[in-house]
Amino acid sequence: MWGFEISRAGYISKGCVVPQMTDQGYWYISIPTGSHGRTARIWINRKAVIQTREGDKVTYQINDWLTYRRTEKGNIVLMPSDSKNETIVYLKAECGYRGSSSIEIENGERIFSGAYYHSPRGSLGVSDCGLFLVRDGTKFKIKRTGRLYGAPSVIVLKVVFSPNNVIELIKTDEEADEELKSLL
Repeated sequence: MWGFEISRAGYISKGCVVPQMTDQGYWYISIPTGSHGRTARIWINRKAVIQTREGDKVTYQINDWLTYRRTEKGNIVLMPSDSKNETIVYLKAECGYRGSSSIEIENGERIFSGAYYHSPRGSLGVSDCGLFLVRDGTKFKIKRTGRLYGAPSVIVLKVVFSPNNVIELIKTDEEADEELKSLL
């Protein structure tokens, strides 16, 4: 499962989301949801977890192509998908100092909303994060407030599926063009 983080300076970092296991043997990921370090568990079907061995070292990772289901109680379960047209990604947009951030999605779906508090009660900033169902061409519009120290307050990203099954987020300048047009 791909995880992306937009830093305070506006840089995009990409990585893998690592699953955790309960004492009973169920897989999950933790997503921050509020103040004082609160997290929510997003459950993962065991068929979506891949085990790799390198000598004596065993590592676990989540399949890159996922879909999801909601249970009757509202829990989210990530499931492996046969389709290469859409998948689920984790995205976190870091806010400015003492600010906030918000993520809007176009041509996709927000599955789960989270909030990362930079201090116990959020007085140093609250960053938006969550799980998103994306397709090739999905766009994210990220709005940030607070002290950004010259970084852009609005970032538009486009999801691109490459031929070798790698997902990339690419910055676009469409927002800057729209702002320029409104001023003229």
